[in-house]
Amino acid sequence: MDESTDSTDPDGATSSPTGRTLWHGRFAGGPAQALMAYTVSLPFDRIMWRDDIAGSRAHVRGLARVGLLSADESENILAALEGVADEMERDVFVFVESDEDIHTAVERRVTELAGPAGGKLHTARSRNDQVALDLRLFVRHAIDELASQRAYEFALVVEPLKLVGATGSTVAPIALR
Repeated sequence: MDESTDSTDPDGATSSPTGRTLWHGRFAGGPAQALMAYTVSLPFDRIMWRDDIAGSRAHVRGLARVGLLSADESENILAALEGVADEMERDVFVFVESDEDIHTAVERRVTELAGPAGGKLHTARSRNDQVALDLRLFVRHAIDELASQRAYEFALVVEPLKLVGATGSTVAPIALR
C-alpha cells in the first residue's frame, strides 16, 4: 500500500484513496459489524452532497487565502470537487464500503482525483464543523424549496378564489396532493 497518498491528521485519523476508514490506525482490529451498521450514515446523508461540496469549496478558498494551501493545491482540490459534483449530478459517483458518510466519500474521491493535495481538504476543520455546516445548508435549502412549493400551491387556491370574488361566479373545489 502506498503510504504517500494517505493523509493523516495529528490524531491518527486517515482518509485515503485506498478506502481505509477515517479512524484507521487507532485500533488493532476492525469494528464489529453491529457498530459499523450503527455509525454509517451514508444511506441517510448522501442527499447532502451538494451542501458538503459547497462547504468544502468555501473551506478550500479560505485555506488558500490564509496560505495553508498553495495556489496549485487549491486549484487541484477545487477541480477535484467540481469533478465529484459532476459525478454526483450524473449519478455515476462510485461509493465504496469504507465511505462511512457523505463527507468521507467526498474526501476520498477528492484525494483520488487531486492526489496528495486532496488529503488537505479537511485541514483545520473538524468533522463536527463539517456536519454542522452541511446540515445548516441542507435545512436552509429544504426550507426554501418547501416555501416555494407551498407558495405555488397557495397560488393554485387563492388565484381562483380572487376570480370568484371579482366575477361572482362559482368555483369547483380542487385537490392538492
